[in-house]
Amino acid sequence: HQLPPTVIGEEAERLGLSETFFERLAAGPYAGELVTLLRVQHRMHEALMAYPNAATYGGALRASPEVARALLTEVEGVRDDPSRAGPFVLLDAVGRGWEEERTGDDPSTRNPGNAERVAAEVRRLVSRGVGAADIGVITPYQAQVREIRDRLSELVDAGLEVSSVDGF
Repeated sequence: HQLPPTVIGEEAERLGLSETFFERLAAGPYAGELVTLLRVQHRMHEALMAYPNAATYGGALRASPEVARALLTEVEGVRDDPSRAGPFVLLDAVGRGWEEERTGDDPSTRNPGNAERVAAEVRRLVSRGVGAADIGVITPYQAQVREIRDRLSELVDAGLEVSSVDGF
């Protein structure tokens, strides 16, 4: 599954450019020969992949043994955090008062409460020895990208990458 392209304009829509190339291949006559499901992923801890695996792939994916139970403490120079056991997976934001907002004529959305929590987590990782250049923050909205970058400007200067889903 891929994010669809951002299509602005009726002509692009009429030409079918709102569909990804992969979607066109998967719907074509040679789909059985060209398209196969990835069965082993090599990017993340099995706890991190659990939800997308269940929600999107029906539990068909497996984490490669090299990453299935990998922890930051296995990276040279990264200190343990005794207050945490396992990977940071999800923070339930319901009821925290973190409201989305728009400012001025900016059509994009930001959430200052969420941005502050993200900034705190990034600072916590850096305090444990994770390099700023080894961290990437992904958020759906450009206004939120700006909000997080503003809060972490010194780490952005040190290589922290903060971008939108499209940017990554």
